[in-house]
Amino acid sequence: MLELFENKTSAAFRVSLLLGAAVGGASSETLEILDGFSHFIGIAYQVKDDLADYHGDKGDIMLRKFSIILSLLAEKLSPEERQILLAAYESDNYQVISELIDLYDIQNVTKALLVKTIQEAKDSLDKLSNLGLKLALYEILGKIFKEYI
Repeated sequence: MLELFENKTSAAFRVSLLLGAAVGGASSETLEILDGFSHFIGIAYQVKDDLADYHGDKGDIMLRKFSIILSLLAEKLSPEERQILLAAYESDNYQVISELIDLYDIQNVTKALLVKTIQEAKDSLDKLSNLGLKLALYEILGKIFKEYI
């Protein structure tokens, strides 16, 4: 899933940021920093989106959309449990999937991954020497991820 996020959302951030920075005459060092920032913000954005799909009193997950939550769950399961997950996924058996998510505390594992990735995005910005750009990108992080910062 992380590779998919990298090739999807991180790539979109990367094109936008690097194109604008290159046109603006950014140094190769700044471009390298923005490349790393794009990686982290793209992944964080998708993880946040997948967490938003899991909500409600008992939790609700879009069963036909494979997500980071299901990917992290699959990593924790034994081969036998993976077969149970796959059968539940194919039959839209939310009850079984929800029980496995709860058993392995996957919602909190996913939140921890999100917080770690946001922090990595922030850390990459610390290297920027352009104060205006740094503040603008910190503001974007704050607006997108305010409930996790």
